[in-house]
Amino acid sequence: MAKTKKKGNRLDNQKLSLVVTAAFVSLCGVLMGAAVYYWQESAYDLGENEGQMEASARSLRNQTGENNAMVAQQEGKQIQNNNSKKALAQEQKNLRQADIESTFEEAINNRDELSMREVMANQVNYIEEATECCGKITKNAAVKNFLDYSKGTALFNFAETQQIVKQMRTNLPQSFSQEKYTKIGIGNDKKVVAYHLNAQNQVDGLYIAITHQLFDLE
Repeated sequence: MAKTKKKGNRLDNQKLSLVVTAAFVSLCGVLMGAAVYYWQESAYDLGENEGQMEASARSLRNQTGENNAMVAQQEGKQIQNNNSKKALAQEQKNLRQADIESTFEEAINNRDELSMREVMANQVNYIEEATECCGKITKNAAVKNFLDYSKGTALFNFAETQQIVKQMRTNLPQSFSQEKYTKIGIGNDKKVVAYHLNAQNQVDGLYIAITHQLFDLE
């Protein structure tokens, strides 16, 4: 009887060992399955996050590109507006200058002292060729001296297309450049008159010579 009991105990122990082993294997399987599941979920989340980050980066790049394009467009419009304003200002300045030139030349030919003084600076660099006169003097004195010196001249022609004016500009640039004298007039009696307009469109330089034959223009 004793032997039979020991044999039964061994069988029970074997069954218990098998059950424990099976339970352990099952637990390991569950744990491995859970680990695999969580790993897959983590990988999916990581891929999704990377996709979202890439989409956000693309969106940011697109927005940056659009913003840069808008800025460039606005800058282009601003430059265009500035250029238009500069062109308009220059055109208005040219119109004012042309108006002053016309007024002064007409006043000279009409011997209109008042109109001459109205477009002159207070101080004028007045020169009479081949004389000691005069340098910086008042506009009143310049007008008086000029009208006295130009007596007998019926008309001054201020066209830049005159051959004598072209030769004076070309052959005597230090004396008669556009920068030094804005316009040059040739009288019907061969007298020469030239004047300069400053940045304020005022006559601040006036020159007269008894004849253009004083100059070597050949």
